[in-house]
Parts: sequence; C-alpha cells; structure tokens
Amino acid sequence: MNIQVKYIDTMEYIATVRYDDCESPAEWGNFNIVTFNPRWTTYKPLDDITTESGKLTPAFQAKLKAGKVFWLDIYEHGGVSYRLSGEGMQDRFDTTSRGGYIELFYEFKKGTKLEEKQDIARQDLEEYTSWANGETYSVTIEDKAGNFVDSLGGIIGYNMVADTIHDMLPDAENVTVEEDF
Repeated sequence: MNIQVKYIDTMEYIATVRYDDCESPAEWGNFNIVTFNPRWTTYKPLDDITTESGKLTPAFQAKLKAGKVFWLDIYEHGGVSYRLSGEGMQDRFDTTSRGGYIELFYEFKKGTKLEEKQDIARQDLEEYTSWANGETYSVTIEDKAGNFVDSLGGIIGYNMVADTIHDMLPDAENVTVEEDF
C-alpha cells in the first residue's frame, strides 16, 4: 500500500518587503502606452496618428477596429490611473479623456473576441498603473536564524507580494511579513 503524506514546512520564516526599482512593464511586455501630453514620458504627438486634415490615419483606424489599439482615459490626482476610455474615474478636472492609447502586440488567434482583447488590455493597464505609481517591490526570505532562503525583485503591485511569497514558500505554515519602507 502506498500512502501519500503531504509535507508541511513548520520552519519559521521572515519575508522582508522593500521598495524596488524596475523597468516599465511596457519595456518587456506585449504592449505600448502612448500619451498625447508632453509632460509624460510616453508622449508622442497626435500628428503621428492623424492626417493633415485632422482625421485618424487609415492604419490607426484599422488597429482600432481590429482591437490592437484602445483609447485611454488618464486620471491624475496625486497618483495616476490608466484605464480604457470610459472605464476609469471621470472627473472633469483630473481626467484626460482619450489622453492616449494602448497598443497590444500579442499574436491573437483568429476569431479572438474584442472583449477578450479588452480584458488583456485592462490587465496590462492595471500592471502599468501600479508601476507608474511606484508600487514595485522586492521580497527577501530568511529563516528565523537569519539564514538567507530566497529573494525576488521586480514585483509590480502590492497585491502580488503575497502571491510571490506563497510561490517562494508553497508549503510554509509560519511566515512573518515585515515591511521595510
């Protein structure tokens, strides 16, 4: 008879969370953010996607229709929030409607629905917004005796810290999380 026994890690660990610098997810992801305000680092002039008469270029219109490009609303008030147009904060003073766009570089299967592409864009924008607001972290794990166990940096979004610790110590029962910031 073969009896399976689940391993439970009863060692005590300390996971220290710190701020971390990391590059924009647009640098290594499958998307690009373009904004029309020269204050932002992702600025490109509106002229890049319009004709001399002020209409959108046929190429840009085709990307919009295909779900490769989506308009952005950009909300700025102490922090910044990038959302698909019409979905974020709609404040007449702090929101720039169609203040830019997100361009997706994913290879979509034929027949991929527009809603699926929008969901991918929303996920990318969530991560990009977290990065733009400085929500980037590293985690270092030591045992109770102070011995190094593991570390990882470049975690974007505080909500990902707990998932990262769990991935690093999947069977651990006793993990103390300390914030060093």
